[in-house]
Amino acid sequence: MKYEFTIFFTFFANGDIRRKYIEIALRTLFDNNCKDVPVIVIDASSAKYYKKNKSLFSDFSNVTYINDEELNPFIRCEKYLHLITTPFTLRLLEDCAYINLAKDNFLYIKNDISLMNRNKAINVIQYPIIDEQKFIVKGNTVHYPSTKFEDKVLLNDDGYVYYDRSQERRIYHYLCHNILYRTDFFVKHWEYISSKYENHSSAESGDISNRFYKLLLKIKYLSSIARLINRLIEKTLYSKSIIRNIFITETMLNSEVVHIGYYSTEVNSSSNVVREIDKSSNEGTVSVLKNLKVFNDIKLLDNIRFQSDKSL
Repeated sequence: MKYEFTIFFTFFANGDIRRKYIEIALRTLFDNNCKDVPVIVIDASSAKYYKKNKSLFSDFSNVTYINDEELNPFIRCEKYLHLITTPFTLRLLEDCAYINLAKDNFLYIKNDISLMNRNKAINVIQYPIIDEQKFIVKGNTVHYPSTKFEDKVLLNDDGYVYYDRSQERRIYHYLCHNILYRTDFFVKHWEYISSKYENHSSAESGDISNRFYKLLLKIKYLSSIARLINRLIEKTLYSKSIIRNIFITETMLNSEVVHIGYYSTEVNSSSNVVREIDKSSNEGTVSVLKNLKVFNDIKLLDNIRFQSDKSL
């Protein structure tokens, strides 16, 4: 089957717990679906673990799996962007469950691509995670609220409903999230981000990898001014390389994304009130997201099921 998109994963997964997240992501994406969609995986894990991680993709017929231990995720991935040959790229996180997102062999993704083909102003469609504060676990089942558009200002394109996410929150110039990109923009975007930032947290915060800039961040009032100046420079000089708008489509009325990554590989950040230092003995994790504590039990993850309120 011919696809217009490539699925792009990049992760660091030393240890069983992070590999379990990948397993759940793949299971929820590909149960009852063909596994011939183009998939590119950039795995930064050590040799000992990447082979175990790679085995999760053993029955995929169109996967390119690369082990590269470069720490900077942008530099690591920028080397391999030329391998993407489709006009669209579906960047997915490895520690999410994708409920119905790939239903009927990615029909919803194909519908979103059709929207982007009709509307050339859309470079980015996001598949946001559900409200992490409202999980209820009963046995092995995670119950959660479904997505609703009732309070959104909706747009309509040939009967297809979507909205501009700027009505909900400020649009980041970069977002580490589940996103469908035009590939030409995705490549330009990641090449720019890789030249300025060290990791996902610094990129989302706008903290460039520059010694003088880092000194300014330590000064109470200058830090916010430095970030503002950097945002203005990006919008003026690099507007074609940063995210300027994000849209959410009716795909999210039919599917949900559940973030299950309690144990994280991201460094602890004082600006992130939900991230704490990981004090467990798990291999390959350095922090935890306390709002995802329900997912700290590997026994639960072994048998986990998901149910939204609309299916009750």
